[in-house]
Amino acid sequence: MSASMTLDVAAGFRLSPAELQLLAFTGDLHAEEESPLEIHERYDDTRALERAARRMVDRALADPETLRPHRELVRRLLILSQPDARVVLIERDQHGARRALEFYERAGAYVPYRFEGGEHDLGAPRAIDEVLREIAERLPTRGSFGDFVYITLSSAEYFAFSL
Repeated sequence: MSASMTLDVAAGFRLSPAELQLLAFTGDLHAEEESPLEIHERYDDTRALERAARRMVDRALADPETLRPHRELVRRLLILSQPDARVVLIERDQHGARRALEFYERAGAYVPYRFEGGEHDLGAPRAIDEVLREIAERLPTRGSFGDFVYITLSSAEYFAFSL
């Protein structure tokens, strides 16, 4: 990697299908059956691959001389192409059900993923506690209205209850 490749790794990466195919070709990227990435064995549009290469270099996602992808991009692609687990939260509204959150996990790192506007959106890797917090924030909660329960316990029952 050249020193000029500065990239905000906390930000997400958006990849077009042509950029993904270029990465599959140059990086020997394979997608497992569970992967959301559609990687075709052969991509014949060389002009689209050339434009994809230029666009990746312009966005500092690839080295200008070697076209080697940025290390953080490769990490996220590995998680998405060969995941160990998938976490999906479905929300239902008046328009029907939709995926609110989708994470792919590998080796303890969770990468948020979305496919919209014809592009793959790869978010920054997160730990499990961040994923659970994000899910919990979306779950409906019921406010407390002073529902108190009065119980009477013997000392032995209190001791067992407190343990």
